[in-house]
Amino acid sequence: MPSFFSRFFFFTKIGAAVFAFGCCVFAGQPATASEGTDVLVGIKTLSMLNRELPSPLVMGIVYDPSNPESKANAEAIKALMDKGVKTSEGQAVSGELLPLSKINDLANVSFAFIASGVQNHFDDIAQISAAHNILTMTSDLDCVRANKCVLGIASKNVVEIYLSRTASETAKIDFDSAFIMLVKKV
Repeated sequence: MPSFFSRFFFFTKIGAAVFAFGCCVFAGQPATASEGTDVLVGIKTLSMLNRELPSPLVMGIVYDPSNPESKANAEAIKALMDKGVKTSEGQAVSGELLPLSKINDLANVSFAFIASGVQNHFDDIAQISAAHNILTMTSDLDCVRANKCVLGIASKNVVEIYLSRTASETAKIDFDSAFIMLVKKV
């Protein structure tokens, strides 16, 4: 288990990720650089979980294929993942697109990033992810405020991480106490 100081400096790593990614834009993709940074920050939070990470590490990308914004957001996230993303500990993370029609496949992923444009399906996503103890993260803070997603990440000007204690407890997702002290609780 990493020491307190290595976990404390976790946020320095997040800052470096924001700096390194801040000017990047996916060519031909409507997703913003901050959405990509949100994904990278979310992946860095995996080191703060109080459980072993599975191997292989697969991130499900939940989206609504009938919503062009949601589809484009999911495809941009998948493109980022295909470039080779790793956790803080160096474990490779792959991305798998999960359209809403395959929402039950959440049971087969390690954690999930919820793309924009799925507001009408928050309940279904929360129910299935909680049943399988899947960590959900998103840039859509409404999902966290509704206690349907565990983590919300916003990195437009500064990195802010929001935690839904209700969603976390329901899905049996437990974070290190140092992380809990530094995030905003919903």
